[in-house]
Amino acid sequence: LVITSEQSGRRADAGLAELGIHISRSQLKKIFSHNKVIVNGKAIKPSYLLQTGDAVSVEVPPPVESELIPYD
Repeated sequence: LVITSEQSGRRADAGLAELGIHISRSQLKKIFSHNKVIVNGKAIKPSYLLQTGDAVSVEVPPPVESELIPYD
């Protein structure tokens, strides 16, 4: 993702939530805590203020598979 002037000045956590990344805020918090949000080649904190032209990458872990066993 490349940040436009519309997202510029927003906190990274709020800005990413608004960009349509379809994950919950709690999942986003975990991603930040594992240094999986990279801006311009460096891991950032949720409080980082996005700037126009920032190149953002987010490593979203694959969903956890669960075995649901139906009741009879």
